[in-house]
Amino acid sequence: MKAHYGADELDEMAGEKVRFTGSDGVEHELTRYEGEQKLRGIERKIRYYKKKALVRRSAGVDDTAARRKLGEWQAAARDFVKQTGIARDYAREYVGVERNLFNPRQAQPRGSKGTKERDTPQKLTLKSEKSLEVLEKQEKVNPEKLQRVIKGLRKSGIDVQTGEDIDAFLNYRGTEALTVQTDTGILILYHSKLSASGMFEEIIHSAQVRKYGEKKAREMYHQLEVEAKEKLLKNAKAYGITEYEKEVIQQMLDYHKSKLKEKDV
Repeated sequence: MKAHYGADELDEMAGEKVRFTGSDGVEHELTRYEGEQKLRGIERKIRYYKKKALVRRSAGVDDTAARRKLGEWQAAARDFVKQTGIARDYAREYVGVERNLFNPRQAQPRGSKGTKERDTPQKLTLKSEKSLEVLEKQEKVNPEKLQRVIKGLRKSGIDVQTGEDIDAFLNYRGTEALTVQTDTGILILYHSKLSASGMFEEIIHSAQVRKYGEKKAREMYHQLEVEAKEKLLKNAKAYGITEYEKEVIQQMLDYHKSKLKEKDV
């Protein structure tokens, strides 16, 4: 499907009409262009619920409601295409498989058979009581500032998601924010209790992924974590990072530096 149409093509599409009967039983008449835009909206809904179901399933949370909504929108797309003859653009519905870049390990529930504790300091693991205390002590980022940042990220081609489902997924992964790679691009997940440091760190990580690529970023995991946390501390005042957050960042910085030293030994 073309992303843009010329003036002549738009004029031609404006003169072509399509009809369909909606779920309300009422027949609607649209120009072909309006019909294509309506179908694009349906495709975006399909992609949204695909991603929502994927996030919930990855977090071990029931995804039944999301899959039900997905089925409803897929049925709506099939019906609309059948009635209007407008081609469905499946590329707009594709989500792909999320791959975690920071931490690159695959998440598994703690204590599950055949698994080891993740190589992460317990203080920042959201599943522990201490970690929940960390989140409560952190100063939440200003909502208006967060929305401005999200808007800027989306304009740059980076998708951002927040919400209860995302909170559940991040709690499971043990972090307040996460940069993941999908087959359609970079995706940042933000917790509802996001701090300024968490917000800016994922922006740094997304830039690292763009610079080095997924494979290289995985190989450079501890090095990139060190670079990100050093940048956070250097710009703490400008980013609005609190003294408490700086202490936590320093702890994590020392941890990742120690892992780099182990690799050198």
